[in-house]
Amino acid sequence: MKTKVKPSEQLSNTIASILNGTTSSDDLLGELLRMGAQRILQEAAEAEMDEFLGRGWCQRNSEAEHRGYRNGYTPVTLKTTQGPLRIDRPPGPPDY
Repeated sequence: MKTKVKPSEQLSNTIASILNGTTSSDDLLGELLRMGAQRILQEAAEAEMDEFLGRGWCQRNSEAEHRGYRNGYTPVTLKTTQGPLRIDRPPGPPDY
């Protein structure tokens, strides 16, 4: 069975593999800085969606009003001084 993994967890796993030496990089410090910034932005986007929905990842909330679904992600590229960063933006709030 395939399990879903949050994009921020995927980034954490990639950072861990770089630190463990299983993934090589020519510019190790630059790569870690870029991936760290990417992870912070990704976690902020996920936390904003958690707050809007009133529940965390893979949680159900029968007590509160239903506010929407988590229907995948849209890739977004942000320009930074470290180069372009790609994050996976959760869907926006529904138009009610």
